[in-house]
Amino acid sequence: MPRVGRIALHLLAAAAIGVAVWLLLGRTAFVNYDSAWSLDWMRQLLAGGSRPDLERLFSPTPHPLSDLLSGVLVPFSDGGGPAVGHGAETVLIALALFWLGALGVVTYRLGEAWFGVGAGIVAAILVLTREPVLSYGLRTYLDLPYAVFLLLALLAETRRPRNGLRTLGWITLAGLLRPEAWLLAAAYVGYLLVVQVREAGSSAAGTPDDGRPATDDRTDPGPTADAAATDAGGLLRAAPRERLVGWWRVVDRRQLALLVAIAAIAPLGWIVEGLVLAGDPLQALTGTQQNAADLDRVTGVGSAITVMPRRLGEIVREPVLLAAFGGVILSLLLLRRRALLGVAATIAAGIAFFLLAAAGLPLLTRYLVFPGTLLVLFAAAGLLGWRRLDRDHRWRRPWQAFALLCLLVLVAFGPGQVRRVDRLHHALGLQQRVIGDLRTVTGDLRPLLTDGPCVRPENAGAAFGQAGESPDAGARRVPADVALPNHRAVPQVLLWLGLQDDQPFAVEALAPGTAPAVTLLPASTRVARGFILDKADKGKGLPDPPSGSVQAATVGSWRVYGRDAACAAALRTRLGR
Repeated sequence: MPRVGRIALHLLAAAAIGVAVWLLLGRTAFVNYDSAWSLDWMRQLLAGGSRPDLERLFSPTPHPLSDLLSGVLVPFSDGGGPAVGHGAETVLIALALFWLGALGVVTYRLGEAWFGVGAGIVAAILVLTREPVLSYGLRTYLDLPYAVFLLLALLAETRRPRNGLRTLGWITLAGLLRPEAWLLAAAYVGYLLVVQVREAGSSAAGTPDDGRPATDDRTDPGPTADAAATDAGGLLRAAPRERLVGWWRVVDRRQLALLVAIAAIAPLGWIVEGLVLAGDPLQALTGTQQNAADLDRVTGVGSAITVMPRRLGEIVREPVLLAAFGGVILSLLLLRRRALLGVAATIAAGIAFFLLAAAGLPLLTRYLVFPGTLLVLFAAAGLLGWRRLDRDHRWRRPWQAFALLCLLVLVAFGPGQVRRVDRLHHALGLQQRVIGDLRTVTGDLRPLLTDGPCVRPENAGAAFGQAGESPDAGARRVPADVALPNHRAVPQVLLWLGLQDDQPFAVEALAPGTAPAVTLLPASTRVARGFILDKADKGKGLPDPPSGSVQAATVGSWRVYGRDAACAAALRTRLGR
């Protein structure tokens, strides 16, 4: 099949798998907190013409590539009417389903290339049945496309070792989503440099890179080539400083400069975005560190030592860890050339995770989707790697016995995995219903925030308005405030409300002693527990409405309160239509 046809087939397969997973899990998918903020920021920047406030509490970290996509989607998120923002959300969800399917397709292709067709199929099935992977995919987290880009880099390197630009291009795309890929890009450029120097030394010694002696003497290389060969051969015997100088002479400096420039695109992208959004080139670093402190996230190298294996276990679970452990050892011993690239990538990803910890960044489970997928690939090797050995190989039978043991463990743990996926299905279904109800309420609220008794005059006393006050007819009207039980739904409500006079509406988490014009609270404890961001909110239960507020209506999962009787009456009329 032509190359274009194969690519089209893979793209269609990724889309079909993503849709199939979505259907099997009850057509549940929605935009997560971080992605909603990204849509808000880009709309305010491009449609509103002002910088977003990245200093507000619990603002997530901007990511250049995902924010670029959000910028492209501004026309879909800046429409009018009750569906404002819905178009952008729909596109993000469709892309998230594609990335979920793409993870399965690329995992299959890599497993096939390393350990055979059977291993590729098993790896794809395993990765698409991991509960965290499904959760992140159906909630539009960028960690799945990040993993896909890095797996594509490994696939490119597997097909054509040391190809340079193609592999580095995929790593660079990943680096525009997560900073760990910067280390992988630097490591790959360093690897290519070392290989180039070694090849120069091998050529100088009269031995090509494949180990065969150079016997072709049909062409006289001339004195210049002889001198270069002598210089390169002497590198192996030179002092360290002279060796470095010699290496600099024999490497292809033009190619090296190109590779370094490509590897630098990702970190420069983060710096430029920090300057554009906040005027601070290090905003992504300092903002993430502050969020880690505000949300009491686990961080630090000491914590990473225990957190990393536990979080990897949360992703792949115990049977896959067992199969992966054996798969790594057996494939390194018996299929070394097939296993080396995957082992090296796993080690590099682990080092990158520890560097995150050293920088004071949070150690979240979703940051380990890529190394978790590599473990799944080695688990597939543990189950079916023996098929790559000759039939009479003495290790074929022992490997088969280990694979049988792993299969039995997988079967024994199967019901638990089914229960985890079932719990995920119900949890995501609840969140989707809550989000849908909130979108309905927000669409109905929007007209009342610009005209009517819920609007406060510009010179009203407190920042949130005073309970019981009525707006003066002669004062210029400004958007009323909307308060929510916590920060979890703030970016979604901002997205659905749109812009007013090129500025976002005032939407905040409910604070004690304030009197917002409109307050939205969960209608039940179950809703409150299933829809939080900060783990400190877990034990708080249902929050109390503001003092003096009047309940206007209950819409699905939400109770709606007006600041005073007049506002509540207007809300009741609007929501009861």
